[in-house]
Amino acid sequence: MRVTNNMLTTTVLRNLNRNLKRLNTYMEQLSSGKTVNRPSDNPVYVSRIMRLQSMIKNQEKYQQNMEDAQGFVDMSETALGNLSDILNRTRELTVYGANGTLSEEDRETLAAEVDELINEVVEVANSSYEGRYVFGGHKTTKAPFVRIGAITSATVSGSISGVYTLTFRVDGTAVLRDSQNNVVATAVYNNNTAETLVFNVAGSQLSVEKDALDIAGYMFSLEIENSNALASEVAYRGDSGYLEWEVAQGVTMSVNLPGDQVFLRGGVFLALEKVLKALRDNNAQELSGSALQKLDQASEGILSSRAVLGAKSNRLAVSIERASQFSLSLTEILSKIEDVDLAAASMEFSTAENVYRAALFTGTQVLLPTLLDYLG
Repeated sequence: MRVTNNMLTTTVLRNLNRNLKRLNTYMEQLSSGKTVNRPSDNPVYVSRIMRLQSMIKNQEKYQQNMEDAQGFVDMSETALGNLSDILNRTRELTVYGANGTLSEEDRETLAAEVDELINEVVEVANSSYEGRYVFGGHKTTKAPFVRIGAITSATVSGSISGVYTLTFRVDGTAVLRDSQNNVVATAVYNNNTAETLVFNVAGSQLSVEKDALDIAGYMFSLEIENSNALASEVAYRGDSGYLEWEVAQGVTMSVNLPGDQVFLRGGVFLALEKVLKALRDNNAQELSGSALQKLDQASEGILSSRAVLGAKSNRLAVSIERASQFSLSLTEILSKIEDVDLAAASMEFSTAENVYRAALFTGTQVLLPTLLDYLG
């Protein structure tokens, strides 16, 4: 076969382009640090890389959710820790106030401190994490507790099966439900005047939940005991919802305890106001009796709530550590597939460069000769 100059030129240029492409490939890998820079480089690797990147991104999202959830839970637990300190201080004042040698003025002084402690408890109950109130249930955008001093008294006329009256100063609808969620009494009042909700218990003892009183959308604690009744002056305007956060694919966990469960059903405000009322009434017997008992029950309830939150925090801590290890494993697998071996790529680049230079030199020797080169 006759080899023409045109065929020779085409062959040299084709080989030069192939060597230049190989050189460019290693140059791209060295500059980007990646073995694959476009889908056509290695379609199989591209598919694996995209799948791993998606898994890592999802894992990072779940890990961030868990870290936020742990912050939310830890804030709740810290708040209840502060609440325990306040209840302990209130107990000290209650025990001291039960001392028979104290005068009425002495107990008024103690009552003033307890009154301030109740305000502190309201602040604790309105604790927030990153702008979200931790004890509001689903309603995390506004403070769930407010001390409005609206309910001024609650009295019982007759026996437990008689007629009950509850005096309050809140505009709106008042609804009282029993422990079976049945409506016992309702009334509508306006003009912020002292009004009385009357409800009749016929034939049997009335059993109410501690958060069964709802006036104008505010939920109050209510306690009926023998011939006396006490309603909290602190209202709850959150709900009973649990916040469910996604911590893994298809896995959610609640990260909160609703305020009505912790503070109303737990009897925290009722216990504090029972102590306050006994101090103002100069009732040492009440302080050493039911007031102290209610306070201890409230403290035990807070300890139980702290235990629940502690268990949630521990679970989240373990899950975060496990998620971190899983993310690290995925990242290592991705690195083995995607990241270039710099030492090997550098050697390959040097080899490709030498081959290309040699090809250029050879090409010049083949293509440059003219008639003058053969004339001696």
